[in-house]
Amino acid sequence: MYESYEKEDDRLRALAYAGQYLGNMFPLDCMVSVTDREKFLAYYPGEKIDIGVKVDSNIPEEDVIPQAIKSGEKIVAEVPKEAYGYPFKGIVMPIKSDSGEVIGTFNLGVDLSTQNEMLEIVEQLAASFEQVSSSSQELASSAQQLNSLQQNLVSVSKETQKELKNTESILKLIEEVASQTKLLGLNASIEAARAGDAGKGFNVVATEIRKLSERTAQSVSNIADILKKINEQVNHISTDISQTEEIGEGLAAASEEISAVIQEDTAVAAKLNTIAKII
Repeated sequence: MYESYEKEDDRLRALAYAGQYLGNMFPLDCMVSVTDREKFLAYYPGEKIDIGVKVDSNIPEEDVIPQAIKSGEKIVAEVPKEAYGYPFKGIVMPIKSDSGEVIGTFNLGVDLSTQNEMLEIVEQLAASFEQVSSSSQELASSAQQLNSLQQNLVSVSKETQKELKNTESILKLIEEVASQTKLLGLNASIEAARAGDAGKGFNVVATEIRKLSERTAQSVSNIADILKKINEQVNHISTDISQTEEIGEGLAAASEEISAVIQEDTAVAAKLNTIAKII
């Protein structure tokens, strides 16, 4: 502790004495000084923050203290880390006599290292929240697109099943025609046999007609089997699409909840930023 009270106003003496306790009461590391209009009367450095003021030394002209003495108004200024090795906020409060004349100053220097660290953390949080929020919005947009695509696929799947049913009716018609053709071929063969030698040529044609109808019937059967398998696969696809649709809806809902939480966290980060600047 460094003090000099000679010929000083009682106000300044009281402040110079109280300054040693104020520094200990303040929640942040700080330094306290008291001046008259020309020199330092008392100086109490903090645990870390110390600009090396000497009691009875003159106030530097480039300091803000002369400005406060001249204006009679409180001055608050931030000193960057480059000046003394650590950032701090300087508060200069003019002390006035009963007549209103400035007789000195009471000064407080508050270490801003913690505040700056907090601001950096808040800025990092805000940047992270912004990035996550952007990703969440993209996720929600993708979920909506996925849901729209799934609905289109469901529609296409239903239309495909409808067309498959139409194809089944066509195959039945072809199968009936093949059956009738085979019957006609048999009848033609019978008639050709009755005609003897005159019906031999016709018998050859009748035989080919029967073979064609048999091949047609077999082809229809094969096509029916293929269409049945296709229909089964379409049913499986429809089921998978329905399940995926539920997942997409859940994904969209989750992304909206995440977005809401991020907005709340962003608001908290903004409040922390405001508080950090006030300290």
